Amino acid sequence: MTQLNTQMSVLAQTNDAEDYDDDEALEALNPGQGVVRGAGGYAAAGADSKTKRVVREQRNPGSRGVGTNQSPLEISYPAGSNVETIGFQSHDEARLLVAYADVDADGTDDTYTEGTDLGWNANGNLETTAGAPTEAVATIADEDGITMSSGDDPTHVLVEFY
Repeated sequence: MTQLNTQMSVLAQTNDAEDYDDDEALEALNPGQGVVRGAGGYAAAGADSKTKRVVREQRNPGSRGVGTNQSPLEISYPAGSNVETIGFQSHDEARLLVAYADVDADGTDDTYTEGTDLGWNANGNLETTAGAPTEAVATIADEDGITMSSGDDPTHVLVEFY
């Protein structure tokens, strides 16, 4: 088991050897976003995709202009660039992008607690299955959970794959 206790990596805990791959980004992609292989590279996962492959931070981020006190998780891969990905298995943990889903349809803050089921949305971000996705691929593993507002960008949250 490999455990990484850092907020600078998509990887959190894996139970086997990581499944790395890299290829061309067919669109702009962010570390922590789900991806699928397309013709000639990787594209964002679609709604209810079953993929467990995600964009990881570049292992040598200096070439992408990471600034002082900036996390490599904040640096996107532009379309046409070489994107690094990692495939996860059941019970592996990762810091992935979770998007706001107005599950109670009132436009107010929503809190997603440990154990909340997550599936891929149409943008390749995880979202609670109480929202649009119906196929759960992971669950929130962060014991503190997360509160999000409607204007929030997707944020990295500790999740565990099913």
